[in-house]
Amino acid sequence: FLYFYKTILGVFIILSISLLLALIFLFMIIIKKYKFLIKGKQEPVETKRLLVFSSFVFLSSLSAIIFANIDKLMLGYFIQAEFVGYYTAIFSIISGLLGLFSLSIVVFPVFTQIHGKRLKRAFKKTFHYLAILIFPITIGLAYLFIPIIRILYSGAYTPPEHNFTLTITSVFLSFLFLEGIITSLYIYLFNAREKPKIPAITMIITTILNVLFNYLLISYLIQFRPGYGLIGASLATFVSRYIYLGSLLILGKNKLNVAPNKNSIIKPLISSIIMLTFLFIFDYLVPLNIFYGIIMVVSAVLIYILIMFLIRGIKKEDFELLKLFK
Repeated sequence: FLYFYKTILGVFIILSISLLLALIFLFMIIIKKYKFLIKGKQEPVETKRLLVFSSFVFLSSLSAIIFANIDKLMLGYFIQAEFVGYYTAIFSIISGLLGLFSLSIVVFPVFTQIHGKRLKRAFKKTFHYLAILIFPITIGLAYLFIPIIRILYSGAYTPPEHNFTLTITSVFLSFLFLEGIITSLYIYLFNAREKPKIPAITMIITTILNVLFNYLLISYLIQFRPGYGLIGASLATFVSRYIYLGSLLILGKNKLNVAPNKNSIIKPLISSIIMLTFLFIFDYLVPLNIFYGIIMVVSAVLIYILIMFLIRGIKKEDFELLKLFK
């Protein structure tokens, strides 16, 4: 059994069994609590409308999968596998954090039911609360990423000879956290308004750009050092993703007349920059270890919150989340 478990086939079989059990469990919950989804009176469905919506969602999802993996595929083609491992280690942490903070799906049902001024207000409030969280996390992550990897992987993925390359790569990829959260908010907004075509077509275009940028930057930078291919891939992904986000921001304003408040961007950004300054000073004056690292992070969070209160980026009513969509 142990031999079987350690084989690749065994891993896939066990994973498949786990997913099957999860599916059965979810199906049982549906039968128990949501019987109307399976039994009861059938409601007429607009098949064409449903197919069009599903088709564009599928295209968007497929493009997103290609987008998320093309950089690693190209790195594997151009440079040694060890560099792909470094890149994947960084990217995995970002992906995990995105999954942990994917809160935008919560507002999807709300966006489907409200219109006009209420929709604008709900979007601005949602963006505001997300921005309060994601700006400092992104800035802090960009600064602390390499120490985090050293703690998680015991230095195996941060060799000293590649410190510069990994630092620059981690900075570019860290900003995908901010982009990913805001992008998902816009995607759910467009989908809720039954306009999945907009993010789908935009994603296809930016995926093509991403492939082009990755090829050009990786192939150019590896001429100097093989490890610089990581910088090329991360820069290409960074630029492509922010082109996608910028496009959604513009289209959201033009098609839905929805946009965030400028203060929801400016104030968290200012507070995050001040927090980053503190991190630089603390890191310069104090030799870091786990204990001092925890003190530094906690202090940075408190400084960020204090600055946000002082510049009125956070107000008392911001804590009344239950009134978010009233």
